Amino acid sequence: MNGLVVDLFAGPGGWEQGARIAGFTGPIVGIEWDRDACRTAAAAGHWRVQADVSLYPTAPFVGKTDGLIASPVCPTF
Repeated sequence: MNGLVVDLFAGPGGWEQGARIAGFTGPIVGIEWDRDACRTAAAAGHWRVQADVSLYPTAPFVGKTDGLIASPVCPTF
């Protein structure tokens, strides 16, 4: 599998970095609303779209993805 993977709630790139370390070479696009997290991800070389995942259209990904990562933030208790 080396097709596109979509990472929802992508943050600064933890999943992408782990995928790199594990040897995944396919593209991963992360969708994240937080500007600073997007900037951190971009500085680390991760592809980021700054947007609210609930509002971002799915049409660009239909039939083009091999995987989905969805790891929403955990509230502090």
